[in-house]
Amino acid sequence: MSFKEIKELRQAGKLEEALQRAKTVLEAAPDNVWNKRAIAWVYYDYLKKNAQSDSFDAFKETLIRIKELKLPEDEKMVFDNCAWQIGSLVFGLQKNEPVDYSKINELFDIIKDFHFTRPSEAYSFIYRAFHKGYQNWSQYLHFATWWNFEYLREGDFLKEDFNGRQVMSIAEQAYIAYSKKLLEGEPIDYNTGQQKVIDKEMIQSFLPRLDALIEKQPDYQYPPYFKAKLLLALGSDDNILSAFLPFAKQKRNDFWVWELMTKIFSADKDIQFACYCKALSLKTPEDFLVNLRHAFSEILVERRMFNEAKTEIQKVIATRKKMNGRYLTKFHNGQNRNGTNLRLLKKTTTTYTRVK
Repeated sequence: MSFKEIKELRQAGKLEEALQRAKTVLEAAPDNVWNKRAIAWVYYDYLKKNAQSDSFDAFKETLIRIKELKLPEDEKMVFDNCAWQIGSLVFGLQKNEPVDYSKINELFDIIKDFHFTRPSEAYSFIYRAFHKGYQNWSQYLHFATWWNFEYLREGDFLKEDFNGRQVMSIAEQAYIAYSKKLLEGEPIDYNTGQQKVIDKEMIQSFLPRLDALIEKQPDYQYPPYFKAKLLLALGSDDNILSAFLPFAKQKRNDFWVWELMTKIFSADKDIQFACYCKALSLKTPEDFLVNLRHAFSEILVERRMFNEAKTEIQKVIATRKKMNGRYLTKFHNGQNRNGTNLRLLKKTTTTYTRVK
């Protein structure tokens, strides 16, 4: 009878009364699943009430209360309904500038033990919410590993319509985001974010899943590209070219495809040189070519093609000026990063210092 009474109080909007009644019956029989269920739904109503970024503390405390109930695994309806409120708050937190990722970390730590239905629309909503700010979120790899891409729904693999145009599916976005974060590495010290290291074991365990996606979704353009980059990060030459060629053929008119080819053929200087030439021959805004031209100028110096190197450097400087930025030379202590003597480069240009 108490469960029905508490439900009626909730539906009447008398949440405080419902909460006090639910606490009373739970204290009388703390192991009774109906009592736990009754107060869980009251807590859910409080989540709905506080699912805004300015009510974060109240939301978090309520979420902790739900966790402390230690509901059985089959109470998925409560958790699935909570998922929508959790996702809504996470989306809201990411609208603030700057984003307070410590709050997102706190929410993630709380929900790790929640028994969501997997796969489900609610569970996918959780992923979308936390995924939104993955670029700057240091805990993304831990979250995505916990969430587990095996629980993507069939609908998650379909392209979506956004403002009248199609965008890549959330599944493709997920695999790309995970690949990027693996390549980026994780900081040894999360406080400073410095000294990032690549976890090669995580890459090796992820590659079979990426292979399965590439086989299942041959129309996805970018997974082969990231497979090649992950193989390069492992320092393995096995299958890099075969993994990358299908993607390269589709994107052969994009400069960065040829830029990656220079890394794949790093041991063959002639092919590498040809790839740089091809990349720079394509129609590309100069803003995107600064790093590429800089790297190419170093190769030109190695080949003693000083006039050509000078041209590339001048283009870089001109682009930086146009962007109202600063061109900080990569040359230090008389040598560049590849060990080319700076005296050779002096034959190409006298501008090495900061250009304002």
